[in-house]
Amino acid sequence: MFRIEGWDDQDFNLELFVCTDILKLNSLHYGYWQKEELPDINGATLSLADLKKAQELYTRTLIDLIPQDVDTILDVGCGMGDVTRQLADRGH
Repeated sequence: MFRIEGWDDQDFNLELFVCTDILKLNSLHYGYWQKEELPDINGATLSLADLKKAQELYTRTLIDLIPQDVDTILDVGCGMGDVTRQLADRGH
């Protein structure tokens, strides 16, 4: 039987555990499903790799929308911090 260490701890977050430890995702959001980037979007062959691509596309698209003269950003609802880390890497 598979046992998750700490599952009965009141601070244990099952959703976060599934996303990080099982699915190996870097973000909690569903991503940006742009047909040009993910051609199988209307097909039945979508995969976990497609979800990861959609998450990366969302983060890249969001960051590209930030005006050049913005230095300080508050990431509300920062999830696992993937967007925040990338913003920090870009000097925000």
